[in-house]
Amino acid sequence: MLPEFHFVGIDLGRDSDHSAIAISSVYKRTGATPDPYYGVRTVTHSLEVSHLEQIPKSTEYTKVMERLGDLVRHLGHQTPYGYKQPSIQVALDAAGPGSLGAELIRKQQLSISLYPIIITGGEESHNLKSGATSVPRKELLHNLRVFVETGAIVFADGLRHRERLIRECSGVKASGTTEAHDDLVIAVALAAWRAKKQCSELIPNKR
Repeated sequence: MLPEFHFVGIDLGRDSDHSAIAISSVYKRTGATPDPYYGVRTVTHSLEVSHLEQIPKSTEYTKVMERLGDLVRHLGHQTPYGYKQPSIQVALDAAGPGSLGAELIRKQQLSISLYPIIITGGEESHNLKSGATSVPRKELLHNLRVFVETGAIVFADGLRHRERLIRECSGVKASGTTEAHDDLVIAVALAAWRAKKQCSELIPNKR
């Protein structure tokens, strides 16, 4: 089964912090048998996290972006000949060193759509003149919490850091905060936030 979209989240570490990259994909699945009441097969969407990488501290941002380029090109090679390539959308933590990161990504001329995101302590998200989007940290984390609680997000078997990530995602509070060292969580949250914007079917509106 081929995914409909790929979403990549990148959290760039400051100073001595880790950077992190999360790759997730949206899959559309149709039920095997028709619904007995409506007579149609049910359709569900899920976001599967297939790759999670914590990059060593103090790694140069050029190396982080080169690693991103390698991963994106690998995604492109996974599509069988004759099939449409799923779009690849990259959500980048664009605050601080992220502005440099965005330029480094653009220079690679990758076949992606880039979404720079400024994570803030505010209350509402909004578009900035620079082309980036300002998103409150608590909105990012609350959105991820809803993904986890509704089962809309799936962590692939064998995923590196899988158990730690599940534990830390489950530790996100109702207020959208976490006490964990959250570079991995933020990377996944960025990907999930962009996925929700693109595929509203992932979480029904009533949620």
